[in-house]
Amino acid sequence: MPQPTSPQINEARDLVRETIAETNPKQRAEKLLNVLFAENFTYQQGKYISPLNAESAGQELSRDGQAKKQKELFTSLAEVKEAIERNDGISEETYERHKYAINSIARDLVDQRWWGNNLSHLCEKEDREGKKATAEQIAKFPDDTDFTEERHGHTNIFDQGYERSVFEGTLFETKFDPNGNLATYKIFHQGHRDALRIRTVNITELVSKIKSFVAEFTEEVPGQQFGFTLDKKAYLQKMAEFNEQFGNFVTLEVIGNNVVAIFNANPQQVAKKLVELGNAEGMKLTSEARSGYVIKGTNDSDGRFHYADLLLLDNMEVKYDTFDPKKHKNTHTALLPYLTPEFAIDLITMYATQEEKVCGSAIAEKRK
Repeated sequence: MPQPTSPQINEARDLVRETIAETNPKQRAEKLLNVLFAENFTYQQGKYISPLNAESAGQELSRDGQAKKQKELFTSLAEVKEAIERNDGISEETYERHKYAINSIARDLVDQRWWGNNLSHLCEKEDREGKKATAEQIAKFPDDTDFTEERHGHTNIFDQGYERSVFEGTLFETKFDPNGNLATYKIFHQGHRDALRIRTVNITELVSKIKSFVAEFTEEVPGQQFGFTLDKKAYLQKMAEFNEQFGNFVTLEVIGNNVVAIFNANPQQVAKKLVELGNAEGMKLTSEARSGYVIKGTNDSDGRFHYADLLLLDNMEVKYDTFDPKKHKNTHTALLPYLTPEFAIDLITMYATQEEKVCGSAIAEKRK
Protein backbone atom coordinates (compact mmCIF):
# COMPACT_ATOMS: atom_id res chain seq x y z
CA MET A 1 0.00 0.00 0.00
CA PRO A 2 1.57 3.34 -1.06
CA GLN A 3 2.50 5.68 1.76
CA PRO A 4 1.23 9.30 1.67
CA THR A 5 3.78 11.82 0.43
CA SER A 6 4.95 14.79 2.49
CA PRO A 7 2.73 17.29 0.57
CA GLN A 8 -0.29 15.03 1.16
CA ILE A 9 0.52 14.83 4.87
CA ASN A 10 0.91 18.60 5.09
CA GLU A 11 -2.37 19.13 3.26
CA ALA A 12 -4.14 16.75 5.65
CA ARG A 13 -2.69 18.57 8.63
CA ASP A 14 -3.87 21.91 7.23
CA LEU A 15 -7.38 20.51 6.82
CA VAL A 16 -7.36 19.30 10.43
CA ARG A 17 -6.22 22.73 11.65
CA GLU A 18 -8.95 24.45 9.62
CA THR A 19 -11.57 22.06 11.00
CA ILE A 20 -10.45 22.73 14.57
CA ALA A 21 -10.48 26.47 13.94
CA GLU A 22 -14.02 26.31 12.57
CA THR A 23 -15.23 24.61 15.76
CA ASN A 24 -13.31 26.95 18.11
CA PRO A 25 -15.50 29.98 18.98
CA LYS A 26 -12.55 32.23 19.77
CA GLN A 27 -10.77 31.50 16.49
CA ARG A 28 -14.01 31.98 14.53
CA ALA A 29 -14.61 35.35 16.19
CA GLU A 30 -11.02 36.52 15.68
CA LYS A 31 -11.12 35.51 12.01
CA LEU A 32 -14.32 37.45 11.34
CA LEU A 33 -13.18 40.52 13.28
CA ASN A 34 -9.81 40.58 11.53
CA VAL A 35 -11.56 40.51 8.16
CA LEU A 36 -13.74 43.44 9.23
CA PHE A 37 -11.32 45.65 11.17
CA ALA A 38 -7.87 44.71 9.87
CA GLU A 39 -8.05 43.48 6.28
CA ASN A 40 -10.90 45.81 5.27
CA PHE A 41 -10.13 48.94 7.23
CA THR A 42 -7.73 51.84 6.89
CA TYR A 43 -7.20 55.35 8.23
CA GLN A 44 -6.03 57.98 5.77
CA GLN A 45 -5.84 61.76 6.01
CA GLY A 46 -8.17 61.90 9.00
CA LYS A 47 -10.77 59.49 7.58
CA TYR A 48 -11.81 56.06 8.84
CA ILE A 49 -12.39 53.99 5.70
CA SER A 50 -13.98 50.58 5.16
CA PRO A 51 -15.93 49.05 2.23
CA LEU A 52 -18.95 50.92 3.61
CA ASN A 53 -17.55 54.28 2.49
CA ALA A 54 -14.55 53.38 0.32
CA GLU A 55 -15.91 54.77 -2.94
CA SER A 56 -16.93 58.17 -1.57
CA ALA A 57 -13.81 58.40 0.61
CA GLY A 58 -11.54 57.66 -2.35
CA GLN A 59 -13.20 60.35 -4.42
CA GLU A 60 -13.00 62.84 -1.55
CA LEU A 61 -9.32 62.15 -0.91
CA SER A 62 -8.69 62.79 -4.60
CA ARG A 63 -10.55 66.11 -4.43
CA ASP A 64 -8.57 67.05 -1.33
CA GLY A 65 -5.36 67.08 -3.32
CA GLN A 66 -4.02 63.53 -3.20
CA ALA A 67 -3.32 63.55 -6.93
CA LYS A 68 -1.48 66.86 -6.61
CA LYS A 69 0.59 65.55 -3.71
CA GLN A 70 1.49 62.35 -5.58
CA LYS A 71 2.53 64.39 -8.61
CA GLU A 72 4.80 66.50 -6.38
CA LEU A 73 6.44 63.36 -5.01
CA PHE A 74 6.80 61.90 -8.50
CA THR A 75 8.44 65.04 -9.92
CA SER A 76 10.93 65.15 -7.05
CA LEU A 77 11.67 61.41 -6.96
CA ALA A 78 12.15 61.26 -10.73
CA GLU A 79 15.04 63.70 -10.28
CA VAL A 80 16.33 61.64 -7.34
CA LYS A 81 16.25 58.50 -9.48
CA GLU A 82 18.30 60.20 -12.20
CA ALA A 83 20.81 61.43 -9.60
CA ILE A 84 21.10 57.93 -8.10
CA GLU A 85 21.86 56.46 -11.51
CA ARG A 86 24.37 59.23 -12.20
CA ASN A 87 26.14 59.14 -8.81
CA ASP A 88 25.51 55.51 -7.86
CA GLY A 89 23.72 56.71 -4.70
CA ILE A 90 21.97 59.60 -2.97
CA SER A 91 24.38 62.49 -2.61
CA GLU A 92 24.08 65.08 0.15
CA GLU A 93 23.09 67.71 -2.42
CA THR A 94 20.37 65.43 -3.78
CA TYR A 95 19.07 64.69 -0.30
CA GLU A 96 18.93 68.36 0.71
CA ARG A 97 17.17 69.38 -2.52
CA HIS A 98 14.60 66.57 -2.30
CA LYS A 99 14.42 65.82 1.41
CA TYR A 100 10.63 66.13 1.59
CA ALA A 101 10.07 63.35 -0.95
CA ILE A 102 12.90 61.19 0.36
CA ASN A 103 11.79 61.60 4.00
CA SER A 104 8.22 60.80 3.01
CA ILE A 105 9.17 57.56 1.24
CA ALA A 106 11.58 56.56 4.03
CA ARG A 107 8.98 57.15 6.72
CA ASP A 108 6.59 54.74 5.05
CA LEU A 109 9.34 52.11 4.80
CA VAL A 110 9.76 52.08 8.58
CA ASP A 111 6.07 52.61 9.43
CA GLN A 112 6.34 56.03 11.05
CA ARG A 113 3.84 57.91 8.95
CA TRP A 114 1.53 59.10 11.74
CA TRP A 115 1.68 60.83 15.10
CA GLY A 116 -0.89 62.09 17.59
CA ASN A 117 -3.86 60.44 19.26
CA ASN A 118 -5.72 57.94 17.08
CA LEU A 119 -3.21 58.49 14.25
CA SER A 120 -4.71 61.92 13.67
CA HIS A 121 -1.81 63.84 12.13
CA LEU A 122 0.32 63.26 9.07
CA CYS A 123 3.99 64.19 9.28
CA GLU A 124 4.05 66.50 6.26
CA LYS A 125 5.57 69.48 8.06
CA GLU A 126 8.34 67.42 9.66
CA ASP A 127 9.26 65.78 6.35
CA ARG A 128 9.54 69.13 4.60
CA GLU A 129 11.58 70.65 7.42
CA GLY A 130 13.88 67.63 7.73
CA LYS A 131 15.28 68.83 11.05
CA LYS A 132 18.50 67.03 12.02
CA ALA A 133 19.11 65.35 15.37
CA THR A 134 22.04 66.82 17.28
CA ALA A 135 25.19 64.85 18.07
CA GLU A 136 24.10 64.72 21.71
CA GLN A 137 20.67 63.35 20.81
CA ILE A 138 22.19 60.74 18.48
CA ALA A 139 24.65 59.64 21.17
CA LYS A 140 21.89 59.39 23.77
CA PHE A 141 19.70 57.17 21.53
CA PRO A 142 22.09 55.06 19.42
CA ASP A 143 19.89 52.00 18.86
CA ASP A 144 16.63 51.27 17.06
CA THR A 145 14.15 51.08 19.94
CA ASP A 146 10.56 51.80 20.90
CA PHE A 147 10.51 53.88 24.08
CA THR A 148 6.98 53.68 25.46
CA GLU A 149 5.59 55.34 28.56
CA GLU A 150 4.32 52.16 30.20
CA ARG A 151 7.68 50.38 29.82
CA HIS A 152 10.27 53.15 29.94
CA GLY A 153 8.56 56.09 31.65
CA HIS A 154 8.95 59.56 30.19
CA THR A 155 11.31 59.43 27.20
CA ASN A 156 11.45 62.49 24.98
CA ILE A 157 14.31 63.29 22.62
CA PHE A 158 13.58 67.02 23.00
CA ASP A 159 14.26 67.04 26.76
CA GLN A 160 16.80 69.66 27.85
CA GLY A 161 18.80 68.68 30.92
CA TYR A 162 16.41 68.26 33.83
CA GLU A 163 13.55 69.96 31.98
CA ARG A 164 10.98 67.49 30.72
CA SER A 165 9.70 68.45 27.28
CA VAL A 166 6.20 67.89 25.95
CA PHE A 167 7.35 68.43 22.35
CA GLU A 168 6.41 66.04 19.56
CA GLY A 169 7.87 65.71 16.08
CA THR A 170 10.55 64.01 14.00
CA LEU A 171 14.32 64.36 13.75
CA PHE A 172 16.59 62.82 11.11
CA GLU A 173 20.18 61.61 11.06
CA THR A 174 22.09 61.40 7.78
CA LYS A 175 25.70 60.36 7.21
CA PHE A 176 27.50 60.12 3.87
CA ASP A 177 30.27 57.75 2.76
CA PRO A 178 33.67 58.79 1.28
CA ASN A 179 32.05 58.90 -2.18
CA GLY A 180 29.54 61.43 -0.88
CA ASN A 181 26.52 59.13 -0.93
CA LEU A 182 23.99 58.48 1.83
CA ALA A 183 25.25 55.65 4.04
CA THR A 184 23.35 56.07 7.33
CA TYR A 185 19.80 57.35 7.58
CA LYS A 186 17.82 57.23 10.83
CA ILE A 187 14.43 58.58 11.87
CA PHE A 188 13.77 59.65 15.47
CA HIS A 189 10.00 59.84 15.72
CA GLN A 190 8.56 61.45 18.88
CA GLY A 191 5.00 60.51 17.98
CA HIS A 192 3.81 61.29 21.51
CA ARG A 193 5.46 63.30 24.28
CA ASP A 194 6.22 60.01 26.08
CA ALA A 195 6.70 57.68 23.10
CA LEU A 196 9.87 57.72 20.98
CA ARG A 197 10.44 55.34 18.05
CA ILE A 198 13.89 55.09 16.44
CA ARG A 199 14.38 53.35 13.10
CA THR A 200 17.34 52.95 10.74
CA VAL A 201 16.30 53.12 7.09
CA ASN A 202 17.75 50.46 4.80
CA ILE A 203 19.37 52.47 1.99
CA THR A 204 19.05 49.65 -0.56
CA GLU A 205 15.32 49.33 0.16
CA LEU A 206 14.95 53.11 -0.02
CA VAL A 207 16.56 53.29 -3.46
CA SER A 208 14.40 50.39 -4.66
CA LYS A 209 11.27 52.08 -3.35
CA ILE A 210 12.14 55.36 -5.07
CA LYS A 211 12.67 53.58 -8.39
CA SER A 212 9.43 51.59 -8.12
CA PHE A 213 7.43 54.71 -7.17
CA VAL A 214 8.66 56.49 -10.30
CA ALA A 215 8.11 53.45 -12.53
CA GLU A 216 4.58 52.78 -11.28
CA PHE A 217 3.36 56.37 -11.02
CA THR A 218 0.07 57.34 -12.64
CA GLU A 219 -1.78 60.64 -12.39
CA GLU A 220 -5.12 58.84 -12.21
CA VAL A 221 -6.31 58.26 -8.65
CA PRO A 222 -8.99 55.53 -8.56
CA GLY A 223 -12.10 55.93 -6.43
CA GLN A 224 -11.27 52.80 -4.42
CA GLN A 225 -7.55 52.36 -3.83
CA PHE A 226 -7.41 50.74 -0.42
CA GLY A 227 -6.73 47.08 -1.22
CA PHE A 228 -9.86 45.78 0.50
CA THR A 229 -10.82 42.12 0.03
CA LEU A 230 -14.59 42.71 0.38
CA ASP A 231 -17.10 44.98 -1.30
CA LYS A 232 -19.90 46.63 0.68
CA LYS A 233 -22.36 43.75 0.26
CA ALA A 234 -19.85 41.09 1.34
CA TYR A 235 -18.74 43.29 4.25
CA LEU A 236 -22.31 43.51 5.56
CA GLN A 237 -22.67 39.74 5.12
CA LYS A 238 -19.60 39.18 7.33
CA MET A 239 -21.18 41.41 9.98
CA ALA A 240 -24.38 39.37 9.81
CA GLU A 241 -22.34 36.17 10.11
CA PHE A 242 -20.68 37.47 13.28
CA ASN A 243 -24.03 38.50 14.77
CA GLU A 244 -25.57 35.12 14.02
CA GLN A 245 -22.79 33.29 15.84
CA PHE A 246 -22.01 35.67 18.71
CA GLY A 247 -25.05 37.91 19.06
CA ASN A 248 -25.87 36.67 22.56
CA PHE A 249 -23.06 38.89 23.84
CA VAL A 250 -22.02 41.34 21.10
CA THR A 251 -23.66 42.57 17.90
CA LEU A 252 -22.10 44.67 15.14
CA GLU A 253 -24.20 47.49 13.74
CA VAL A 254 -23.69 50.32 11.26
CA ILE A 255 -24.10 53.78 12.73
CA GLY A 256 -23.30 56.48 10.21
CA ASN A 257 -20.47 55.13 8.04
CA ASN A 258 -18.87 53.13 10.82
CA VAL A 259 -19.36 49.73 12.44
CA VAL A 260 -20.11 49.84 16.17
CA ALA A 261 -19.89 46.89 18.57
CA ILE A 262 -22.90 46.74 20.92
CA PHE A 263 -22.40 44.77 24.15
CA ASN A 264 -25.33 43.19 25.99
CA ALA A 265 -24.73 44.98 29.35
CA ASN A 266 -24.01 48.44 30.73
CA PRO A 267 -20.49 49.97 30.62
CA GLN A 268 -19.71 49.16 34.26
CA GLN A 269 -20.68 45.52 33.83
CA VAL A 270 -18.84 45.19 30.52
CA ALA A 271 -15.70 46.81 31.94
CA LYS A 272 -15.70 44.49 34.94
CA LYS A 273 -16.12 41.43 32.74
CA LEU A 274 -13.42 42.50 30.27
CA VAL A 275 -10.91 43.13 33.07
CA GLU A 276 -11.68 39.68 34.48
CA LEU A 277 -11.37 37.94 31.10
CA GLY A 278 -8.31 39.90 30.02
CA ASN A 279 -6.38 39.39 33.21
CA ALA A 280 -7.07 35.66 32.99
CA GLU A 281 -5.22 35.79 29.66
CA GLY A 282 -2.33 37.87 31.00
CA MET A 283 -3.34 41.20 29.47
CA LYS A 284 -3.12 43.19 32.75
CA LEU A 285 -6.26 45.23 32.06
CA THR A 286 -7.71 47.95 34.27
CA SER A 287 -10.78 50.17 33.95
CA GLU A 288 -12.01 53.47 35.25
CA ALA A 289 -15.23 55.44 35.07
CA ARG A 290 -15.52 58.23 32.50
CA SER A 291 -18.69 59.30 30.68
CA GLY A 292 -18.97 55.54 30.29
CA TYR A 293 -15.90 53.46 31.18
CA VAL A 294 -12.44 53.18 29.69
CA ILE A 295 -10.47 49.95 29.44
CA LYS A 296 -6.70 50.31 29.67
CA GLY A 297 -4.00 47.70 29.31
CA THR A 298 -1.64 45.71 27.14
CA ASN A 299 -2.91 44.15 23.93
CA ASP A 300 -1.84 40.50 24.12
CA SER A 301 -1.15 40.30 20.38
CA ASP A 302 1.24 43.25 20.03
CA GLY A 303 2.45 44.06 23.56
CA ARG A 304 1.67 47.78 23.25
CA PHE A 305 -0.45 49.84 25.64
CA HIS A 306 -3.96 50.75 24.47
CA TYR A 307 -7.12 52.53 25.58
CA ALA A 308 -10.69 51.69 24.54
CA ASP A 309 -13.77 53.68 25.52
CA LEU A 310 -16.96 51.88 26.52
CA LEU A 311 -19.75 54.34 25.74
CA LEU A 312 -23.40 54.55 26.66
CA LEU A 313 -25.40 53.48 23.64
CA ASP A 314 -27.42 56.69 23.96
CA ASN A 315 -24.24 58.67 23.37
CA MET A 316 -24.06 57.22 19.87
CA GLU A 317 -27.35 58.97 19.19
CA VAL A 318 -25.97 62.35 20.33
CA LYS A 319 -27.73 62.09 23.69
CA TYR A 320 -24.76 62.91 25.88
CA ASP A 321 -24.95 61.64 29.43
CA THR A 322 -22.64 60.37 32.15
CA PHE A 323 -22.97 56.78 33.29
CA ASP A 324 -25.07 56.30 36.42
CA PRO A 325 -25.33 52.73 37.82
CA LYS A 326 -29.01 53.09 38.67
CA LYS A 327 -30.19 55.19 35.74
CA HIS A 328 -28.30 53.14 33.18
CA LYS A 329 -28.63 49.74 34.81
CA ASN A 330 -30.14 48.19 31.68
CA THR A 331 -28.43 50.39 29.07
CA HIS A 332 -26.29 48.62 26.52
CA THR A 333 -22.67 49.54 25.79
CA ALA A 334 -21.08 50.74 22.55
CA LEU A 335 -17.43 50.33 21.52
CA LEU A 336 -15.98 51.92 18.38
CA PRO A 337 -13.62 49.25 16.96
CA TYR A 338 -12.19 51.53 14.27
CA LEU A 339 -10.48 53.77 16.86
CA THR A 340 -8.18 51.01 18.16
CA PRO A 341 -8.73 48.01 15.82
CA GLU A 342 -6.14 45.58 17.24
CA PHE A 343 -7.13 46.14 20.86
CA ALA A 344 -10.84 46.14 20.01
CA ILE A 345 -10.53 42.78 18.26
CA ASP A 346 -9.07 41.26 21.42
CA LEU A 347 -11.73 42.80 23.67
CA ILE A 348 -14.69 41.87 21.48
CA THR A 349 -13.38 38.33 20.97
CA MET A 350 -13.00 37.76 24.72
CA TYR A 351 -16.44 39.10 25.54
CA ALA A 352 -18.25 37.41 22.65
CA THR A 353 -16.77 33.99 23.52
CA GLN A 354 -16.87 34.25 27.30
CA GLU A 355 -18.84 31.02 27.63
CA GLU A 356 -17.15 27.76 26.72
CA LYS A 357 -19.77 27.06 24.10
CA VAL A 358 -21.56 29.70 22.05
CA CYS A 359 -24.78 28.71 20.32
CA GLY A 360 -24.16 28.95 16.60
CA SER A 361 -27.55 30.48 15.82
CA ALA A 362 -27.84 32.81 18.82
CA ILE A 363 -29.43 36.18 18.13
CA ALA A 364 -29.07 39.05 20.62
CA GLU A 365 -32.18 39.99 22.52
CA LYS A 366 -33.70 43.07 20.96
CA ARG A 367 -32.93 46.24 22.88
CA LYS A 368 -35.90 48.09 24.28
